Amino acid sequence: MLYLVCFDISDNTTRNRVGKYLGAFGSRVQESVFEVEFSNTNVLNYVQDKLADWLADSDDLRFYCLCRVCRLKSYTAKHERIARLPSLVLV
Repeated sequence: MLYLVCFDISDNTTRNRVGKYLGAFGSRVQESVFEVEFSNTNVLNYVQDKLADWLADSDDLRFYCLCRVCRLKSYTAKHERIARLPSLVLV
């Protein structure tokens, strides 16, 4: 289960904390965007619940599922193919 996780968090401390937490499990592809592969739904739910506890009402944290077929169709603006899987895998 590969997910693109992105966030818009106003508080610097919370934003850094979320980034550090996600960085332990996945690859940072942009400042507030990570690619993370979850081994199962329970792990995904655990991470979502943990991070939700840290957020203010105005913060936004999203998990977009990327199926393998869609991932294979993904490219950069320079028409370079994006790697099939992230470099780190959450087990």
